[in-house]
Amino acid sequence: MKFKFKIWQNIKSVWPVYKVEFGTLLTLALITALIKAGQSSEELILVGASYVVSILVTYAWIKYSLSLFNGEKKFKVFSVKSLPSLNDFWSFVLTVLLTAVIVIGGVFLLVIPAFYFGGRLIFSTYLSIDKKTSPLESVKQSWKMTKGNGWRLFWKSLVLGLFSVLGLLAFGIGWFVTFPIGMLVLTKMYLSFLEFKKGHHNDHKKEESEDLKTEQKAEIEEKKEDSSKEEVVEAEKVETEETKE
Repeated sequence: MKFKFKIWQNIKSVWPVYKVEFGTLLTLALITALIKAGQSSEELILVGASYVVSILVTYAWIKYSLSLFNGEKKFKVFSVKSLPSLNDFWSFVLTVLLTAVIVIGGVFLLVIPAFYFGGRLIFSTYLSIDKKTSPLESVKQSWKMTKGNGWRLFWKSLVLGLFSVLGLLAFGIGWFVTFPIGMLVLTKMYLSFLEFKKGHHNDHKKEESEDLKTEQKAEIEEKKEDSSKEEVVEAEKVETEETKE
């Protein structure tokens, strides 16, 4: 069953959310931009620190955007109480690293597999935060749930990436609009995919239930038929015995 998710339609649907949450989203985007600038530094300590902070900010992006769409209490990004526990953060870090290792490993398999692996593992970090699964379980679940949709999810994520980059064409300022919107749409895609899989699972269970009912009905009919045959045979025996007498 194919997963249907229209990127442009969802870009338009998250625009009102972007306007309401403009302040928080703009601040997160500014922090993200500063981190990216730090990663290009020649100072190794600064580069290392920027990557650590980058993972923390990615955690905040996902946690915050999930809270905007899944009906939970809105995640306060800049509150000390909102900082993840050491266990949660470490689990997220390991999920990011494990996913990266697998995708990068695909590069050594003539590059193309890396794109496919990226599509299959696109939701591993979301699962780590949303479902609080272990790093290995997050990767396993993402791989399992995206079966049959790996390339489709890769292309959709590529379109989102290109949309985010388009903002750089507007003197770089547009990126502060396109990047947050891209993150919001990616989160919506994750939640939509969960609903898609849930519906697909329910349809599968319904089909199994209908098949079981059909089998049970066939068994009942077969038993009735066998019972009727036994009655006929028994009646013939009685009739034969009466004729002999």
